[in-house]
Amino acid sequence: MFFVETIAIPGLGNRHYLAGGATTAVAVDPPRDIDQVIAAAARRGVRIALVVETHIHNDYVTGGLELARVTGAEYLVPAGARVSFPRTPVHDGDSASVDQGLTLHAVATPGHTPHHTAYVLHEAGTPVAAFTGGSRHRVAFAEGHAPGTYNFEADGQLATYLAWLIPWGKPVTLLAESPAQLAEAQRELVRVGIDRPAAAATGGPADWLPPGATPASFRRATFAELARERPAAVLDVRRDSERSGRRIEGSLHVPLHTLAGRLGELPEGPVWVHCAGGMRAAGAASLLDAAGLEAVAVDDSLDHAEAAGLTVT
Repeated sequence: MFFVETIAIPGLGNRHYLAGGATTAVAVDPPRDIDQVIAAAARRGVRIALVVETHIHNDYVTGGLELARVTGAEYLVPAGARVSFPRTPVHDGDSASVDQGLTLHAVATPGHTPHHTAYVLHEAGTPVAAFTGGSRHRVAFAEGHAPGTYNFEADGQLATYLAWLIPWGKPVTLLAESPAQLAEAQRELVRVGIDRPAAAATGGPADWLPPGATPASFRRATFAELARERPAAVLDVRRDSERSGRRIEGSLHVPLHTLAGRLGELPEGPVWVHCAGGMRAAGAASLLDAAGLEAVAVDDSLDHAEAAGLTVT
């Protein structure tokens, strides 16, 4: 039987994970103060065999290299990350053994950073947990979801955006890929006064839809694709302060936290939605999709827009 233990750092808004089986485990995005991870492993009676990074962080210092050195674990870092220290580069589709019957599979999920990588834990060949930062990561959500659902990533201020965008008192049903993700999402919602969801489920769209029903989906794209296709409607969902610094010429602007009440302002036809890095764009696209509008989520860093050929002012 596998386990997943969450190590939260409230001051930084970060979550780190230890997952494994009976004897060995993997540490995901360990914090700089690695004693917390080592203590968690000791409580479980397991050896840390793998240390993995979803991305190299600009907002805090990782403890991955030090933890790997101290424990003798193999250190896995996305291949696209530009680093100078020894590590095992990870590519999309790579896998590594965690414990007997447990394997970790890498899934490229660029957006937050160009090299961002999620990891899916399989037990006896069945996916049982995903380490991505979200109740359902935006890539998985865009590819297939229950019609009418919204996408909020747990590490992307799930409680804040959900409380902003869903009317107070409206019943909330939580859908997540694993029990661990569901429990973490419920913990977040308690902090904004949503003590108990109306319902909750784990798995994927196939588990949540009636027989014969088809999952909904929407397209993901990059700024390079936006520049090539030149759509009529480009929607910026960043905050006012962000947009005042730079904006894509000709784009519309509706901050994400006001979007639910302003859908009627959007033009007919496909709406390409962007933010600064992709996470808020995915949430906004899910709102449009749930309302029956055609959305394309730009899952890319705004830093790439000008180089892609777009006019940024």
